[in-house]
Amino acid sequence: MDLQEAFVQQKILTDKVRQTQPELFKIERSRTEAEIFKIIGIDNLPQNRPLGYLRLYPEDFLVEEITKEDKLIKINEFNDNFPDQKNSPHNTTLYAHLIKIGIPTHHAIEKISQALKIDRTKIGFAGLKDSDALTAQQIAFPGLKITPQEIKAVKIPHICLTDFYYGQNTLSPGNLHGNCFTITIRTEQEIDASWLKARVNILKTHGFLNYFQSQRFGGTRLNGHLLGKLVAKGQYQQAITTFLFQTNNFNLPYANNLRKSGEQAWPDLNEIKKLFLNLPYYFNVELKIIDYLLANPQDYQGALNAVPDHTRIWVHAYTSWLFNKHLSDFSQNHGCTTEIFTLPLNGNKNDDRPYQKYLTADDVKDYKKHLLPFRFIGFRKQTISGRVKPQNVDYRIFKQGAIINFSLPPGCYATTFLANLFNLQEGLPIPLWVTREKIDAKALMNQGNLNELKEIFKEEWYSKAEKTDI
Repeated sequence: MDLQEAFVQQKILTDKVRQTQPELFKIERSRTEAEIFKIIGIDNLPQNRPLGYLRLYPEDFLVEEITKEDKLIKINEFNDNFPDQKNSPHNTTLYAHLIKIGIPTHHAIEKISQALKIDRTKIGFAGLKDSDALTAQQIAFPGLKITPQEIKAVKIPHICLTDFYYGQNTLSPGNLHGNCFTITIRTEQEIDASWLKARVNILKTHGFLNYFQSQRFGGTRLNGHLLGKLVAKGQYQQAITTFLFQTNNFNLPYANNLRKSGEQAWPDLNEIKKLFLNLPYYFNVELKIIDYLLANPQDYQGALNAVPDHTRIWVHAYTSWLFNKHLSDFSQNHGCTTEIFTLPLNGNKNDDRPYQKYLTADDVKDYKKHLLPFRFIGFRKQTISGRVKPQNVDYRIFKQGAIINFSLPPGCYATTFLANLFNLQEGLPIPLWVTREKIDAKALMNQGNLNELKEIFKEEWYSKAEKTDI
């Protein structure tokens, strides 16, 4: 079944279980920021920051891509005039704006490819956008035979395609200028305007340590870097079984129970598949791996190749963890002002040297040999700034929170910037102090409003407290 069929089927199945066992869909507590930072390698951030809650409603976290040409892909502007390719025969790539809610970019691309019956690898995009957010970005369809009118006629849940035009070439990861964020933070106490102004001015002047944030490490399980480390060590089977079965107390008990039952059933893949089909959307990647192993028993390297997006993300997560550890240590010892760092795991021993103590502790030795079977990972030198300055920072304070609008370069995390202002919390259960007031951040920032978007996504527009699917 495709992703949309899996989503619908999962809701039917979980609604039945929820009626008789609602306790399986409740989480007792979420991780604290300190617990998250310990896992992902961040050891050096300002102390005594006020509590702030993120992402209560979809409109609380808005991300708008800034293209290589410095054009902002606005989340609340729509143009459904359809271009005619006959007027530009040399422009064979159809471009569009992708506006999505509640799903990551790679899920959106897969949904589009399935709905339009086209090869997902032919759809170009420049950056991965948050899943628990409203986001807008550019995508490209090189050599597409379907017209914009035909695409617009296909309704794809969680997705709106608009602003079609024809051009040349395509998009590839990193092919953007940055991202603009408009984020609503709900605070335990009212914000002191003079404190916020002073803190923002410091960050605008001196920047902030450019850590990779929790989104890079795999959702609530936060195990992406552990999976990437296992792949880098050539422990492919252990990477697969860890991905399939690892649990923690911050996931829904229902999903945890299925993973535990699957682990007990290992290596009976048919039984594991039967269990995981109780959550076909949530376990969609796991089911791809299981189907591959059913057809190719014990080919764990092939199973990782069968889910290239995720295997790549895991290896990059391990690279990110190594960088976070090094940046934490380096900044505590040197202050970190304008340094540019080279990321590890690019095949160059000299570039790995600053990270060697962490690699040695993890017993990661001949990683190049173990990563070579995965051509989609590649070995290329990548540099990253140790400190980043936010651009175009603006904000509005409301009774129990603030809206902050700012831009960052590609690959930089909005939550890393915000963590220098607030002790961030998100997820379930929602703290009692969080105000439930609905805030149209665009309206308060004098950037239009979200009314048309709410109508487009009326089936998917709900708060964490109202959410009924897993």
